Amino acid sequence: MGGFGSKPKDKTKHPEVGAGGDITEEEVAKALTTTSYDPRFPNQNQTRNCYQNYLDYHRCLKVKDNDEDFCGWYKWAYTQLCPKAWIRRTNGTIRETEEYLPEEYD
Repeated sequence: MGGFGSKPKDKTKHPEVGAGGDITEEEVAKALTTTSYDPRFPNQNQTRNCYQNYLDYHRCLKVKDNDEDFCGWYKWAYTQLCPKAWIRRTNGTIRETEEYLPEEYD
């Protein structure tokens, strides 16, 4: 059952891989990856790392004229680090704010 001292389960395979599921090993590997170590954020709490990647993504879009391909890594990083509720709330706030900004701020 998994008590203390019992043999650990084989963690090399995801339960859905090879068990009649539609998930391939490559999809599992992609789903389990996260951002690499960033020495600016050495602590376990990655809130600031999340926030910084979110800001970097939007700054990159502004500087590179909305080039999603160039700025995609930042988006991937913040979607891996930030809770989904934060992303939805912040994106919603940005959309609402953009409606009221004058053209000179674009």
